[in-house]
Amino acid sequence: MAMATQSPWRKVFEEVRQIIGNKRDTDGVLGSINWLRKQMMLKGANPNVVRNIIYRDKGKIADKRALYETLKELWQRYSDVPLQVPELEVLFSSNLNTEQEIAQLLGREKRRAYSSFVSSVRSGKFPKLLVTGRPGSGKTLLLDYIQQALELPPKVTKSVMRFEFSSDDLVASLSKMAFALGITEDSFEAKLVKLGTSGAYAVQADAQADVARLIIDAIRSYTEPIVIMIQLSQSLTDLTHLANSALRLNQPDVPRVNAAEWLWLSLIEPLSKMSQVGLLVSLVSLPARAHTHMSAFEEPVKLNPPTTIEARRFVKLRLPKLSAHQQESIVQRAGRSYEELRTLTLLAEIREASPGETLSENEEHVKQLSQLYKNAGDHRLRNFLAALAVMSLPEYPSFAKEALQAVRGQELSYLNNLEQAFLDPIPGQEEVYRCFSRQLARQLRQEFEQEEPELYRELNLKAATYYEQAAKQQPSSNEAARYLYHLFEARDWLTLETWLRQWSMPQSLLRRLWQVALEELKEGAVFEAIARQVASHFVRLGSFNHPDAVKAFEVLSHSSDPDIRSWTLLKRAEGAVLKGQIELATALLQSWPNSTDPILEAEYKLVEASIERWRSNLQAAAELVKKGAKPLLRTISNKDTAGRLIHAKAAVWAGLIAKDQGQLEEALEEFLAGHSSDDLIEARLTFQIGDIQMKLGRFDGALKALDQAVSRSYRSEALIQEQTRYLARRGTLHRKQGKFNDAQDDFQAALTVLQREDASIKGLERDFWLAKLKDEYALFLLAKGSFDKAIFTLRDNQQVFERYQKENKVDASYRLLRSSLRLALAYGCRATQQPFMRPLERSVNTVISPEDANHAQELVTGIIAQIEKRTDQKTHYLELYRQGVMLASWLSSNPKKALSFAEKANTLARFPYQSAETLTHLAFAHYHAGNYQEVISFSHEASKALAKTTSRMEKGDLALHAWILGLEQKALLAQGDLEGAVKSLRRSLVAELEPYHLNLLRGFGNVAEKKIPWAAKHEALKPLLSTEPGTLRLADALVSSWQKSRSPEAEILFF
Repeated sequence: MAMATQSPWRKVFEEVRQIIGNKRDTDGVLGSINWLRKQMMLKGANPNVVRNIIYRDKGKIADKRALYETLKELWQRYSDVPLQVPELEVLFSSNLNTEQEIAQLLGREKRRAYSSFVSSVRSGKFPKLLVTGRPGSGKTLLLDYIQQALELPPKVTKSVMRFEFSSDDLVASLSKMAFALGITEDSFEAKLVKLGTSGAYAVQADAQADVARLIIDAIRSYTEPIVIMIQLSQSLTDLTHLANSALRLNQPDVPRVNAAEWLWLSLIEPLSKMSQVGLLVSLVSLPARAHTHMSAFEEPVKLNPPTTIEARRFVKLRLPKLSAHQQESIVQRAGRSYEELRTLTLLAEIREASPGETLSENEEHVKQLSQLYKNAGDHRLRNFLAALAVMSLPEYPSFAKEALQAVRGQELSYLNNLEQAFLDPIPGQEEVYRCFSRQLARQLRQEFEQEEPELYRELNLKAATYYEQAAKQQPSSNEAARYLYHLFEARDWLTLETWLRQWSMPQSLLRRLWQVALEELKEGAVFEAIARQVASHFVRLGSFNHPDAVKAFEVLSHSSDPDIRSWTLLKRAEGAVLKGQIELATALLQSWPNSTDPILEAEYKLVEASIERWRSNLQAAAELVKKGAKPLLRTISNKDTAGRLIHAKAAVWAGLIAKDQGQLEEALEEFLAGHSSDDLIEARLTFQIGDIQMKLGRFDGALKALDQAVSRSYRSEALIQEQTRYLARRGTLHRKQGKFNDAQDDFQAALTVLQREDASIKGLERDFWLAKLKDEYALFLLAKGSFDKAIFTLRDNQQVFERYQKENKVDASYRLLRSSLRLALAYGCRATQQPFMRPLERSVNTVISPEDANHAQELVTGIIAQIEKRTDQKTHYLELYRQGVMLASWLSSNPKKALSFAEKANTLARFPYQSAETLTHLAFAHYHAGNYQEVISFSHEASKALAKTTSRMEKGDLALHAWILGLEQKALLAQGDLEGAVKSLRRSLVAELEPYHLNLLRGFGNVAEKKIPWAAKHEALKPLLSTEPGTLRLADALVSSWQKSRSPEAEILFF
């Protein structure tokens, strides 16, 4: 207690409380501990240290200053006499942080050196101080404190410069000093050139001295006082050359010397004689020749490494909140080194930051740590921090230890204790680390790039080299992305352009690369090559109007290379086709100059084909691909991006045209042949493969392909329109398979992609893609029985399609007719109160809403009439026509008309799956016409057709299979063949058809009740009934028994 009463803080605290009394405000009793904590929080200081400061005088300087200011402000509100506490007033000194740290943390010789040099400069003098000491003795730390003190306001000198000379590159160290002093690069280079051309020793020595004289003259020209701080590395004693010329002194005997001696005699000693220069030099020990050339220097101040007691005091004062065990751990890890002590305590201050620590305090710690890469006396630490800065990519902050070593050099093959303190291991990954602080990594990287851009690029090139092999083996891997980011940071434009000719890169990086190229390259062959690759990237995406693409096209359109201008023209025409601007595309192609480049000629043929396809001239389009583009492919290698892309594009166009013609098997062959190593192209191919497989009834294969399309579109950063389309189509497949949860997830994911705030499409374009998505989603709504919502959604979609057609002057007829057909289906489903999910049970003969049924019939009749008027009815509109005729059959209440429509649909079927569908509709129409034998006959034919779409690995459309079996069972029941119907039912109760068991059983029971009233008591049904139906209807009894059979305790077997 006696010690506590000696604290000046307690005295002032009690005086303030006494003058205020018990007055209160919204934060409590004025001047109380809790009230002061609240004010500290408002000032951004640590509120948790108030009690420690007042009663124990313990806390950080910044927190003490904030508390004193709070007490002083409170005092002034209630007293006319100013609060005066001399022992605390020093807290307002701008130099206090530095000076108190020196007084508290450093040994006596460091305090003396600090005070001597700083006070001399502040008093207008120009001291000359020489500091020696072995590594770890605190030389760098002392220079840091002195520099900090001299740069705090009020500054007594405008220029405080600090330079380091090491054995890495003496020329680089001299050039940094020269440039910092305002010497032009040309002037300095002119001096260096003489070093390599000198012959005689005396001439060499004079040329070397001339380099030093240039620097000395620059300093002498300063009109204002200057302070220069120079650090000499111990390794300079082993360096004996300057720019391949042996170091010699400019003396009569031109003696050979090492770098330390040359710097002392040629540069440092002359500087020490200048009256307007304050000079501080730190080194391990004096060079041999320096003892007789001390000039203005007095005896050097020798620094010693910290004793264990000094180290403990240092850590305790810097980190008072750590436990004694934690403090001792830092002391032991640091050894006898002030530098390591300082570094480890800074690390701990960031790692162990208290909740009340301010953001500015944490930023200050990070800043001090980041300065170590250039100021640390330990060259190994500087090497490590430079490598850490390079390896800590914002996009990929973790790295393997091996990668870090590759950047550092093989001689540094292990991580010492200090280096490990900067790293956090990644759980579950052996020897993989990341910098413990992203903020530190960012600061290190920024300062390193700014201060030493050449070395920064050199180390990034080393990092890229480390990842190069893995990147080329797997161009879509994380290693490839790291490789590209490092190449970009190294500004290796040629290698980046070479990569882009073969593979892709993340779009975020490509956009950064292009912006930097615009700023740094601006023109020339390399710039033009980069522009072409940027344009190619957006062409692959289909994003021709992206601002970066537009700028790249502008650059390329002024190229002196005619092939580049031709390529640009083709891409603009391709973009016009994509937007439906066919006249513009045609006009652009009219100025095609022809080319000797087979890729360009093939591209030209494909653009022509795309125009013909748009005009529905499918045969002409197919001929342009088959006879125009494909023969040219034989001369085009597919080893680079351009070659692979044209091969893939030819396959895509051939497949799309065949698909439009209804030649699905041929289209599938084309798409399967169009493999690409590019995720974006492969996503497009697998989407088409999946879509065709679905149309052919191969649902398992379709799902596998669509899964790939979705994942590859994400990975390749495909346009959101494509991502949406792939998700929606997979959602449709899930709907057809009865997987409603999966379907809902896909449609919701697609909707989320399109409705993101940062989505790349806006306005009508986004509305158009939303309408396309919702047109497919409407069928899902019908499957769930949400009839009203589906109807309103479809009409909204049609209005968007009409507006898009009008404003963009494109033909949206197909899209409008298909949406109208879906609307007719929606009214039909609402009319029968039947979800759109096979097996379909009701026809319009069991209509609930005649008005809806009539409207549906009117709609489908009009749609069929419109398609029949079109010249392309048998090509582009053929499948839509088939779907319309099948729907007309289901919607017709007249049995003869229903049969007529079904028979017509059957003639339009071109593939086994289409035949299975139309034959099922024919069987359905015959059932409602009472032609039960024909139902059985057509059901068998439908089963045979469907079997052609299945295999051991492909289950196909199980819902259609269930519908076929259900129709067969109903027909058998209608004929009175209960045993045959039961056999068919038991065949349908297999595991793969389980989602449809409920409908099959209920449909069976409903018909059996009508056609065979005694069926429930027949022996044939006993295996399917767990008990007598009793008061239950037969349909319910069957369903109940089935449900019980699915429980683990079930004893009944259905097979």
